[in-house]
Amino acid sequence: MTDPFERGFEVAQRRRLDLPPEPTKDERKRWQRPGRLGWQVIVGALGLVLLVAIGKAVTARNATGLKADCKRFQLAVGEKTVASRGPALLHWAVTAPAGTRFIVAIAKPGGSAQGQEQGTHEQVMSGECLVHGQFGVLVPPGHYVVELRRVVDPGNVVERMAFRDVTVTAS
Repeated sequence: MTDPFERGFEVAQRRRLDLPPEPTKDERKRWQRPGRLGWQVIVGALGLVLLVAIGKAVTARNATGLKADCKRFQLAVGEKTVASRGPALLHWAVTAPAGTRFIVAIAKPGGSAQGQEQGTHEQVMSGECLVHGQFGVLVPPGHYVVELRRVVDPGNVVERMAFRDVTVTAS
């Protein structure tokens, strides 16, 4: 509540200085700035964003659903379709006996002159017998197979152990 003397002073000042009359209540409402978002709304929105980010990170970590198995060679891919040179990555997981040297590669179904279109560098299976990975697809659109290739001595011969079909689309 305002002080009645203050109100009287303001009215007298307006008359003496030839100011326009005081705005009505409706006019004052129109001039008020809109209400602010409460801090609870901001904290709730940040919490929602954080939950979505954590959810995406957890699903990206094990997009394939493959469980460790030290006795079998297995390959799983997280996507059946992926855009060439797009923002999405091709997620994969491999199981194999510990100490196995392997490569994950994308190849044409009938093969190509260089054997593979795109692949990872040679890796060695850890004692956990499960490796997750991902890479951006750089091959042209078409039908391909993602292969698990074991590197065997002597001569670093590559042997295909498992494969999955994947379609690469134009981005």
